[in-house]
Amino acid sequence: MQTEIVQKDIELYLRGSLRNQHLSANDTVLLSEQAGKLFIYAFTQVQYLKKAPGTVALKSRLSDLLENRFIAESIDSLYNLLLKKAIVGMQANEKDDARYLINFIVSLSDPLSQHALSELWKPCDVDRFRSVLNIPESEETPIHIFHASFPDYILDRKRCHVDFYCNPEEIHQILTLACIKCMNKNLKHNILNMQIDDDVTCFSKAQISPSLQYSCKHWIFHLTKCKGLSMEVFMELEKFSKQYIFFWMEILCILQSIENAILGLKAVSSWIKVSVYESRRFLQLIVGLIQTFPLQLYSVLAWLPKLSVLREIKISECNDPRVLSGLQDTWDICEVIRFSERILCVGFSPDGNKVVSTGSFDKSISILNVATGQQIQKLEGHSDYVQSAVFSPDGKKVVSGSSDKTVLIWNVATGQQIQKFAGHYASVYSVAFSPDGKQVVSASNDKTVIIWHAATGQQIHRLIGHSDYIRSVAFSPDGEKVVSSSNDATVRIWNATTGQLIHILEGHSGPVYSIAFSPDGT
Repeated sequence: MQTEIVQKDIELYLRGSLRNQHLSANDTVLLSEQAGKLFIYAFTQVQYLKKAPGTVALKSRLSDLLENRFIAESIDSLYNLLLKKAIVGMQANEKDDARYLINFIVSLSDPLSQHALSELWKPCDVDRFRSVLNIPESEETPIHIFHASFPDYILDRKRCHVDFYCNPEEIHQILTLACIKCMNKNLKHNILNMQIDDDVTCFSKAQISPSLQYSCKHWIFHLTKCKGLSMEVFMELEKFSKQYIFFWMEILCILQSIENAILGLKAVSSWIKVSVYESRRFLQLIVGLIQTFPLQLYSVLAWLPKLSVLREIKISECNDPRVLSGLQDTWDICEVIRFSERILCVGFSPDGNKVVSTGSFDKSISILNVATGQQIQKLEGHSDYVQSAVFSPDGKKVVSGSSDKTVLIWNVATGQQIQKFAGHYASVYSVAFSPDGKQVVSASNDKTVIIWHAATGQQIHRLIGHSDYIRSVAFSPDGEKVVSSSNDATVRIWNATTGQLIHILEGHSGPVYSIAFSPDGT
C-alpha cells in the first residue's frame, strides 16, 4: 500500500477521532506524518490527547507529540506484543535467527532485499515480521522499516524485549565478517568483462549482485562500528588485503564510490595499517583515471614504489610489465595536491574533508576534496585576484576577499554567491568569519578593517587606526575581539561589539603579514 494513501487515511482517522479537541488542520497533518504508516501509533496519539484534562493540558500534550517528546511505553508495548507474536512456535535456534534478522535490518547502512540478505547471511523468513517491516512481494526489492521508532526501540536495552535487543557491537562485527567473506568469495578481476580502454559508464552495475555491491560499499562502515575484532574477522581481512583489494577498487569505480573508499580507508587504518595506507595513497594517485576507466588501475601497478607491500599482490590475469628506471623506493612523505598556477591562499574546512584555495590568474576559488584532490566546486565572481578565502564555522559557506575591493560569501554545496560586500576602497587582503558565523571581518589596503553582518551584508563597524596596508585579520575564539596586523609594523586589538581600539602591540621592525589568537584567546 502506498505511503501517501496510508497517511491520508491516518489523517482522516485523526481528524475524526480528535474533532472535539479542535486541532488545526496543520497539527493534524503533522501528527499523521509522525505516525508514518502505523495506525497503532496514530491510535496511541489519539488516546494520549483525548485523556488530557483540559485545554491547557491538551496544548501541552500536543506540543510534546510534535516535539518528539512522546511517551514511549505504548509503542514499546505494541512492538513487544508484535514481536512475541511473530516468534510463537519457533525453536530456540529459530528465535536466534529471527533476532539476528531483525538486528541486521535495523543496522544496515542501506536497505537490502530478502534475496540479498540470504546471500549475505543465510536464507531467512521475513514474512512473520510484516507488522513492523515493509516487505515487498518481490524478494529482489529492498525491505524497509515502517517507522523510525522501531530501530530506536530495538537499540534500547531498557525498552526492547530481551529476545530482540540489538547489541550494535555484536551485530556490526557479524555484518563486517559477512561483507568481507562475500567479497573474498565473489570478487574477481574484470568482473564486467570490459576492455582496458572501455568507459565504465557504458556498462550496467546490475551485473554485480546486490549483496556484493553492498559488501564493497559498506564493509568499512560496519568495521568502524566495531571496538575489537575476532580472529576470524582478522583472518578474512588479511586475506582480502593480500588477494582481493585491487578487485574491490575496480568494483568501487563501477559503483562510482571510489571517493568514499579513500575516506573510509583512512578510518580503518588502525586495523590493517600498511596495506590500507598504501591503498589509499595508490587510489589518490590514480582516482582521476580509474573513475572512468577502471581496468587502467592494473596498468598503473607497475609504477608502485619498489618497496610497496602492494607489489606482493599477484594478479594472474594481468601482464606484469617492468619499469626499468624512475621508480621511487617508497611513497613520498607528503600527499600532494598539484595546481597549475601560483596559490595565494589555502585553508581546510572544519571537518577536514575539503580545502579551499585561491589562484593568482583566473580570479576564481577552488574547493577540493582532500581525499582525492579533485575539485568539488569552482567559485567564480571576483574580477581580480582573490587574496583570501576561509570556510565558515559550520563548513557550509566560504567568504573571500579580492583585489577587486569586494568581499563575497558563497554556498559551498551549490557554488552560488550568497552575499556581496562593497565598502573597501582598495584590495581586500584578509577575511574571517566570527566563531558563530554571524559576522565577517575584512582587512584592506585602504588601511581599514570592516566588520560585516554576514546575513545582510550591512557594515557594523569600520575600524580606523592603521597607517599602512592591513595584511591579516582574525576574530578571537569568543568572538568579542578582532586582531589586525599591518605594514605599519603594529598589531591592533579591537572590541568587536563597540569597534573601539583596545590595544596597540608594537615591537616588530617591519610589516606583519599574519596574525592569530591563541586557542584560549589570551
